[in-house]
Amino acid sequence: MTISGNISSMSFAADQHARVEGDYRVLPGELEGDTKVWPRGLLLVKSSAATKWTPLSALPATGVWFLGVLDEDVDTTKAGSGMVVRFGGVKLSELKVGVDAQAAPSADFVHALEAHKIYAV
Repeated sequence: MTISGNISSMSFAADQHARVEGDYRVLPGELEGDTKVWPRGLLLVKSSAATKWTPLSALPATGVWFLGVLDEDVDTTKAGSGMVVRFGGVKLSELKVGVDAQAAPSADFVHALEAHKIYAV
């Protein structure tokens, strides 16, 4: 079985273990829901492995945090999770900062993604 996302993909072997194709790593992630549709390419952040993903609007100044990129449009009124790219390549043209404004990421955001092993090309 292969899960093909819009900006990445992964597959499962016959033994049901995930097998990463190429350099992509996509995992399901719980989203901190609201009443909006979160667009594909939205930059996400969470403060620990136990917390839910939230839209990234500003880079955190300190603390432990994780970055990801949403790989599909998600209506958070209907779904509480979505596929999140945790490392590998993503399309720079698809990246968005903020649910409402959906601005292109600045160089600082792109550098932060690279520090987390997510490469915008």
